[in-house]
Amino acid sequence: MLTRPDSFMPPVDIVLEDGFYTIYMDVPGLSAKDISLARQNVITIIKGSRSVPYLDTQTVDKQERKYGDFTMTFNIPHDYERKWDSCHVENGVLCIKFRRDTDDSEKVVEHGFAAGITLADMNDDDDDGSKTRTKQVFSNAPPAAGKRS
Repeated sequence: MLTRPDSFMPPVDIVLEDGFYTIYMDVPGLSAKDISLARQNVITIIKGSRSVPYLDTQTVDKQERKYGDFTMTFNIPHDYERKWDSCHVENGVLCIKFRRDTDDSEKVVEHGFAAGITLADMNDDDDDGSKTRTKQVFSNAPPAAGKRS
């Protein structure tokens, strides 16, 4: 993982439960509009940004909380579907579930955030012929500040 020491990097739990591969990520203060999800083959990419809640003109006496952009990548095991089955942010926790693959054919299923933002796959052929699936959930996509696999 490459990141600046003062960057926000959400802690993650990965749980195998009842035929699902589930990623839980603590994202306090963030909503669905602050997070973007993308997928390229078996890699799921999560990007987000946690902004400073005060003005730059204010004097900070002590700062322990971390802010900034983050990018994390997850290599989803081959025995799970490449597309997430469900995704939502609730009480500061991002939950992404991948269903165990039942056959070799790819399925496209649309699901949404609890906040009502729809996550829909967009099939685009890249220049190299590979498939990239992306859904932008916020418009000010920041450059990557760190990476976790």
